[in-house]
Amino acid sequence: MYRVIPLLLILALAACTPALTPQEREAAYRNDLRRLVRISLTERLRPQIEASYRQQVAALLPADPPSSEATNRMVDEEIGAVLDLKLADLEERLATIFAVHFTPGEIRQLLAFHESEVGRKSLAASAAMAGESRDAIQEWSQEFEQALFERLTDRFATEGIEF
Repeated sequence: MYRVIPLLLILALAACTPALTPQEREAAYRNDLRRLVRISLTERLRPQIEASYRQQVAALLPADPPSSEATNRMVDEEIGAVLDLKLADLEERLATIFAVHFTPGEIRQLLAFHESEVGRKSLAASAAMAGESRDAIQEWSQEFEQALFERLTDRFATEGIEF
């Protein structure tokens, strides 16, 4: 009996909570999508984009601009301002792509993961892991090609096929 009372209380409170309208559910889903894109992609890309465009603009400037400190500050401010405007566009485009592949429940699960300690660690380590993986994959690929061509050469030779 004592277990039933809390359950009844929870059910009564849930019944009193107003249900979201379809428009509110869709708005919440779109917000979750944009948040997931921001956490998993654009926040991590921003420093790389800033550095890349800073280098490109520096290459276009005279070797000794009148006030290099002021010039650098202006460049950083303008890159930041444009990124603030344009990353929102990118996030919206990417959110649309995510929406094709994930349900609202799956998006919430992904958000919960990315906002967890292990999820944040995974995101932080992913750039380094990608570089390390790329090297391992290249090495493996070369070994695979060598082994494959040796086997094909031997097999074709036994069949009298030139290779």
